[in-house]
Parts: sequence; structure tokens; C-alpha cells
Amino acid sequence: MGSGEEFFVKVRLWSNEVAQELMNREWRIPPRPWSELFEKFTIPKRDARTIGSRMYLNLNYYQTNYVVMVAFTVIFFILRHRWSLFVVGTIIAGWVFATSMKPVIISGRKIRRKEKFYFMCVVTLVLPAITGVTRAFFMYFLVITSIICLHALFRHTNVRHKVTDIRQQVNDNW
Repeated sequence: MGSGEEFFVKVRLWSNEVAQELMNREWRIPPRPWSELFEKFTIPKRDARTIGSRMYLNLNYYQTNYVVMVAFTVIFFILRHRWSLFVVGTIIAGWVFATSMKPVIISGRKIRRKEKFYFMCVVTLVLPAITGVTRAFFMYFLVITSIICLHALFRHTNVRHKVTDIRQQVNDNW
């Protein structure tokens, strides 16, 4: 087995672990109070373990707040870039049409499913790039991801318990 194959095996195993963790995660956690979200900020110690622990705890503790922030960012993006609705609507309509079982006949030639699929793959990649929606979306995504990571890094965590204690606390409150 070559090193390239080993890399892809590791990536596949890692992605399966991440997917399993996401499926097992508790998604009904109520949002934390917004005043608590902006309470105490401190510079973390320069220890990588401390930084990682703080980010992990904050990302888990405020996960619902972060999802709300991302949702508002997407809504703001759609309101600011009206073309995005047209582009997404066109792509969705194209995929619905391409995956339908009805045969498409153009100039007496029947278009196969594989050809419809390839055409829609090209449209899905090219249309957002031509209209500038892809660049704008990634800029919004980069900004909100940076804000969330910086918050998770600098927000002083007053939760000194293990992650299992946090889950127990969340389940007790819920």
C-alpha cells in the first residue's frame, strides 16, 4: 500500500469518526444567555494544551449560540446578495430536473442520466463562480468562522470541569 493510499485511508477513517461524533452529539441544547457569551475575555496561557482545552470547552459549551450566529450570517448573506437566491434556486431546480426519471430529448437525441449529471456538476461549480456568489459566501464564512474561533480562544471559561460534567450539566438543565 503506497503512502497516498494510506493517507486516504486515514482521511476516510477520520471523517467517519467525525461523522459518528456529529450524529451522536446532543443537538437540543438551549442557547446560553447572550450576556454570558460576552462576559469575560482573557488572553490564554501560551501552552498549546491549555489553548486547545479552552477552545474545545467553549465550542461545546456555546455550540447553540454559534449555530445561531452562523444562521444569522447566512440570512444576512442572502439579504445582501440577492443573486445568491437566484443561483441557489436555479441549481436546485436543475438538480431536481436532472434527477427526475423523465427522459430528456433534445433534437431527437435522448440525453442519458449520466450526461444530465455531468452537466449539472458543471453548472453547480461554474454558475456560483461566474456570479461571484462563491467568493462572497466564502468571505462571510471566513469572517464568522474567525469570530467564533477567536471567541472560543479568548472567552475565559469558568467551567473547570471535564467535558462529561458539562454534558451532565446541560442534560440537567434541559
